[in-house]
Parts: sequence; C-alpha cells; structure tokens
Amino acid sequence: GEWSTPAGDAMPIDYLCAMLNSFSGGGTAFDPPLTRALEVIAQTPGMRQADIIMVTDGVASVAGHISTAVLAARKALGVDLYVIGIGRDATMQTLGPIATRSYHLAARPIHDSDVLAPLLVEIGQ
Repeated sequence: GEWSTPAGDAMPIDYLCAMLNSFSGGGTAFDPPLTRALEVIAQTPGMRQADIIMVTDGVASVAGHISTAVLAARKALGVDLYVIGIGRDATMQTLGPIATRSYHLAARPIHDSDVLAPLLVEIGQ
C-alpha cells in the first residue's frame, strides 16, 4: 500500500508522522491487515521480533482465530502489536486485549506529541 515498506526495512520517523497525519478515505477492517502482517512475518525469517503498527480512526472486530494468532506470534516470535487510535471514534476495546501497547490520540496527532513521543521511542528500540 501507499504507506507500506519492503519487508525488513525500517520505517523512518518522518514517514510515520506523515502517515499519522493522512486520511485514507474510509472503511475500517482489522482482520485483513493483521492477517497480512502475520503472513509476512511467518514467510520472512528476518521479520522475527517485528513490530506491527495499527493506526485507526474507527471501530471494527477481530476474528477469534486472528486474535489467537496475534497472541501466539507475540509469545513465540517476540512480535509486538502497537495500536494507535486517532479521534473520538477510535476505541481500543477490540485491539487493546491483543496489543502490546495501545495509544489514543486526538483528531490531530501532531498535537499529541506527549503521547506519541513515548510510542516512537519504544518502537525505535
């Protein structure tokens, strides 16, 4: 996609900040990106201990088998799932239980540096 990077490549911080300030234009579905992230991690040996970063402004469900797969990857492979909810409609109830950490930002993340900074530090480690 527009904001994806090749498997194994790091995402520059300025690239991440630009992504957080963009609008994709609609629709929330958590299962497809989580499924794809787990597939890439499973198929790419260099992706062990990868970080998955989900950015959402909405609410959706996660299928039970995908929740189980995420939790298994976190335990067995050291995968971390970071969830960034943006705006008042974003809730962490669905992704929160399977996330390593979750963050809830205002409608304009550029104004949430006190929340965003610790996330960027943690992901950068």
